[in-house]
Amino acid sequence: MAETFGQALRRLRGDLSQRRLGERVFCHKSHIYRLEVGLRGPSPDMAERLDRELAAGGHLIQLACQMDEEVPPQPMPVTAETAVAGRAARRPPAASPSSTRSVALPADHGLDLPWSRQLPTQWVVDMLGRREFTQLSGATLTAPAWKHLDQSAPGPALLPAMDLVGRIGEPVVRLVEETATHAQRLDDQAGGGALGYITDQAHAVARMLRRDSYDAPTGQRLATALARLAQTAGWMAHESLRDAEAQRWFLIALRAAQAADNRSLGASVLALMSNQAAALSQTKESLQLGAAAQEAAADAPAVVQALVTARSGLVYAAAGDLSGFRRSRDDTLALLDQAAADAQPAPPWASYASSTELDAIAGRCLADLAGRIPTVRLQQRLLAQAEKLLLPRAMDDRPESRRSAVRHSTWLALAHARAGDLDQAIETGERALDRLPEITSARITVLLGQLRDDLALRADRPPIRAFIDRMNRQGA
Repeated sequence: MAETFGQALRRLRGDLSQRRLGERVFCHKSHIYRLEVGLRGPSPDMAERLDRELAAGGHLIQLACQMDEEVPPQPMPVTAETAVAGRAARRPPAASPSSTRSVALPADHGLDLPWSRQLPTQWVVDMLGRREFTQLSGATLTAPAWKHLDQSAPGPALLPAMDLVGRIGEPVVRLVEETATHAQRLDDQAGGGALGYITDQAHAVARMLRRDSYDAPTGQRLATALARLAQTAGWMAHESLRDAEAQRWFLIALRAAQAADNRSLGASVLALMSNQAAALSQTKESLQLGAAAQEAAADAPAVVQALVTARSGLVYAAAGDLSGFRRSRDDTLALLDQAAADAQPAPPWASYASSTELDAIAGRCLADLAGRIPTVRLQQRLLAQAEKLLLPRAMDDRPESRRSAVRHSTWLALAHARAGDLDQAIETGERALDRLPEITSARITVLLGQLRDDLALRADRPPIRAFIDRMNRQGA
């Protein structure tokens, strides 16, 4: 009879106590006991940790993969404790109104593990469960950023946990990298409508990392692709107002970037996390994450530093810090000049970081700041600057910039409305509405709702009333 996972675990543990083994693989001794007697099966990540700790050479991982997802309980030794447990199990459970509800878990559930370049892929597998998650805040949200920064020295090369399917060659790696690039293009062109597809691609890459054979450079490229896919999935979820899920994807992206030893990509993930926190009014967290992003980008290409610095401007704007925004804007322009002088190509995931896009981000900052500053004269000056910076991206008709164009058209319409230029606000708002059916972004729809509310104060004018009616018909 073939050896079960539990039997192999008990044999390999030898004289090592369940408590001591649990400490080494970060679980309670009772969990080791349940694995050994067959009360539950191991997660892929737990099997990987146990296999590494007990030097099983992949044997425990292979046994875990052979098990069904639902492991039937194995016979247990009859003791007083198990007899009592058996009698309790035979009693019908008490009815509970909440027993059929799914329990919402924190967005970092299962992710609080030691930081290294070894990638516990169970994080991504857990996303397949479509569980409900709750948003993170405070140190729970910011601690991963500092842990990522603390891992300054590269660790051991990322290598497969087992070799069950096949060896990953260059054609497959190129296909995975092209998929990550295509996923980002889908987001740029159409917003969050393809989130399910991107999620599936991330899981496929995670399975490759866990199950296939590859050399160290290939593992690094696969982990980078996983980080890119998870970053895109996080941004799509944020655009869809699914912010707890977005936080979870961003944390997975950060871990994958760490495994790939890709500090530039990690900085990008942290910058997006800071922007999400700012959008959620988590001011303190957004400032800390923005600072971590800039520190992580210190050695990145100038264009990546410019992108991260421009995104820090959104954080300062949300905090009402005009001086902080101006510093970030000056730094962004200097970095763009440096990038042009260096002629160093941007990484594929940062290809959208053109001067037009970063100007538009600055325009959003100025329009946001104008709404937070009480001085009317300064408001008007900021709005005038915002209009100039937003206009080129708002008028961009290229498919690859569609989502950004709709977003910044809406911001430009808001800037016009707040500056009192109502005709321009309507014209620009109409342009955004024309292209709205081509994208999926609940967050842009919310932004259009702000425009409607601003214009509703002047709804006695027929053109404004007609525009608001159109917005209502389109569900904006």
